[in-house]
Amino acid sequence: METLNSLIGDISEIKIDEPPIPNSWFKHIIYKTKKGTQKPDLLAMCILLDILKEYRDFPKMDSLVIEKFEYGLLQKSYNEYSKIFNHSKKQIRESFSVLETLDIVKLEFRNIKIKEGILYNVMFIEPNPKKIKNITY
Repeated sequence: METLNSLIGDISEIKIDEPPIPNSWFKHIIYKTKKGTQKPDLLAMCILLDILKEYRDFPKMDSLVIEKFEYGLLQKSYNEYSKIFNHSKKQIRESFSVLETLDIVKLEFRNIKIKEGILYNVMFIEPNPKKIKNITY
């Protein structure tokens, strides 16, 4: 019994700030395998959680949202997600494709003027709260 108490105590000290993946997403965020079966896309779910975290984690003042994103939407690249989740750029693109097909996120590619010139095809991410709520609740 003392060992179980020790184990429970040790586990309770592990603080995980990230929200868990809602169980309902396993039924909705899926991809088709080469054999034609459907499987949950865990990478797409992790990407979606990261997107939601980015939009959720900013201060509000007098019920007005303070502009967090310089160009109005979250800007992150396939490369950034590749580094965060330790997957190839191709795998990241495929998971974004799943999210886009389900209309959960919309990707927009823009050319951005900066001091040094122009950045081409900068990826912006817009989540669809209505669709996310539908698959979550």
